[in-house]
Amino acid sequence: EAQSIIVLDDGLPQELLFQTYVSDIEVDGSNNKWIGTIGAGLYYFSSDGQETIYHFTKDNSPLPTNNVVDVAIDQTNGIVYIATDKGLVSYGSGGSETMTTLENAFIFPNPVRPDYNMNDKKIQIRGITENMNIKITDIEGNLVAEAQSNVNTRYRGYNLEIDGGSAYWNGKNLGNNSVASGVYLIMLSDLDSYETKVLKLMVVR
Repeated sequence: EAQSIIVLDDGLPQELLFQTYVSDIEVDGSNNKWIGTIGAGLYYFSSDGQETIYHFTKDNSPLPTNNVVDVAIDQTNGIVYIATDKGLVSYGSGGSETMTTLENAFIFPNPVRPDYNMNDKKIQIRGITENMNIKITDIEGNLVAEAQSNVNTRYRGYNLEIDGGSAYWNGKNLGNNSVASGVYLIMLSDLDSYETKVLKLMVVR
């Protein structure tokens, strides 16, 4: 039986998207919800619907209109395709689908060159599984960053964030400083299957 999602709005319980015409709902690789509407643009909600991560409208985004008629997600790369009554728009959300093993996990870019803005573009770890622990250390084994699925999620201000089948690192250490040139080890551990994998990353500053 379908039930309304109740959220708190200024401390008062309200029905999510009350009296809003919903045209489409899609779920991305992070189990977050993309909801297209007629007249109110596009919403991006957390998996439980309690947090609005983004609300795209024609005034704050490339959407040509607030009438979204269809939403489609490429689960391999996290690109969201938004069809409106005035044209098509795509958005690179990054929330890619999780993998069943770590066999094809990789880092991009690698090496990280001096002209690459780590803080803005992020270093990406792709092809990870659903329930992960990720530790980044320097070559001497000193911990630089750590994250766990469903804890260090995206858009929460963490230096190392996990979003579905991808993780994003802004190149900062536990002291919130950008790391120096060197080799870094990315240790991936699947908390369900106990599969592990170690990737090497070269940073050139």
